[in-house]
Amino acid sequence: MKRFLPLLAMFASSAIGATFLVPSDEMLVRASRAIVVATAGGSYCRYAPGGWIETITEMRVDEAIKGAVQTGDTIQVIELGGKVGGIYYVVPGSPQYANGERVLLFLETNDRGEWVAKNMVVGKFAFSDGHLVRESSELESREPLRDEQRFLRFVRDVAAGRDAHVDYILPDRIAAERVIVPEPAPASTYCMMIGGQPARWNGFPSAVTFRSNSAQPGALGGGLTAVQRAFAAWDSAPGATIRYQYGGTTSCAARIRGVGRRTGCDHPLSIRRHDNGSAGLQFVRWH
Repeated sequence: MKRFLPLLAMFASSAIGATFLVPSDEMLVRASRAIVVATAGGSYCRYAPGGWIETITEMRVDEAIKGAVQTGDTIQVIELGGKVGGIYYVVPGSPQYANGERVLLFLETNDRGEWVAKNMVVGKFAFSDGHLVRESSELESREPLRDEQRFLRFVRDVAAGRDAHVDYILPDRIAAERVIVPEPAPASTYCMMIGGQPARWNGFPSAVTFRSNSAQPGALGGGLTAVQRAFAAWDSAPGATIRYQYGGTTSCAARIRGVGRRTGCDHPLSIRRHDNGSAGLQFVRWH
């Protein structure tokens, strides 16, 4: 049976996953290193130099709005998380891109100079039925619905230093959503997606124990405070059928490459900092 556990962002405390404080749209435009309208192509996963797994997606730039990119370019956008072999690495708040999906992307670079979405999921808007929609399940505030053309005009004007009008917010999101014809919910709305496939973890008769073999300097309790809070948040969620518990420290190494059967070890976790500036916990599944 394949087992996996999300990487729990250090800034997540009271919710399962990551919680973001969202900047204003104007601030996001000004703070982004580049802004593009792009169409997602194929993607693949790899190990980053720091040992975690990341997903690389080819993006065709349909319109370059800001930054060192040109219309017609093909760029690579790197996001945390993915699957290599039998290892899942899931990062709440990390955006994913479906092949052929058209998006408005606010971009930043990581420590290696590669393009990443600005503030993770905050920097991605998907084109949907005349609207530009940001994934809002992990955002602190209720997301407004934005008119596609008016919001694009606002972004272009701010990026160009022109006067911009905030006339793109639909006044009644609920009323606007009623005109959207409902369809059967795709797996991506209730499952974590890895490489385009839904990843599920079946229930267990007893709690799953994790032990730590490293700590994050400067984090409260070396990062373990966040672990215990995250486990508590998960366990208190209604309907949660899988329980987690922290079992203390271990000398077992959380190996990434060459993971094999390991006896006498519970699931080890490493607390690490990513080169995009976020810190988190890495959980490794043993076969």
